[in-house]
Amino acid sequence: MFSKELNELIFSVITSWQVIVVTIGIVIYIFIVSSVAQLYHSARPKEPKVKKPKKEAEAEVVTEAGEDDGLGLED
Repeated sequence: MFSKELNELIFSVITSWQVIVVTIGIVIYIFIVSSVAQLYHSARPKEPKVKKPKKEAEAEVVTEAGEDDGLGLED
């Protein structure tokens, strides 16, 4: 299926020092990133979530017709 030359070429590319160095660099990078992420995740204190009280409905300014709102203004 594959020619002998193609097999040799693939083998020489895979075993070249550039490919090996880049592969080792990627493995080290992934190891460092995952260990930092694990440390960050475990170092955070687990605080209970404090629910903020809902603001009470602010005083509505709606006045009925005929009521005195104390401002002395007419509709």
